[in-house]
Amino acid sequence: MPGNSARLRVVTLAHDNVFSKNLIDRPVESRGIHESGSIGEMVTYRYYVGRLNMFEDQYDLAEKNFDYALRHCHKSASANKKRILNYLVPVKLLRGRLPTIK
Repeated sequence: MPGNSARLRVVTLAHDNVFSKNLIDRPVESRGIHESGSIGEMVTYRYYVGRLNMFEDQYDLAEKNFDYALRHCHKSASANKKRILNYLVPVKLLRGRLPTIK
């Protein structure tokens, strides 16, 4: 079933976040990057927070963070955009948001 393969992909991707949770939360918040970092730092921060949101089954927050990261990612950073989309697309599909023709 197509729905099950998408769920399996999300679960597999979320599994990668198990060890990164404690590595991100404390150091980033203590430096204040999440409040006043550069655009590049904010994109990176929101990408990883989105991954953590996926791990915690907070798909609405994950979608918001990945959307922010994709919208603010530098236009020439195609590899980073692909990484963001690897998580954003499954989250949108899980939330029932299908691609449009636009």
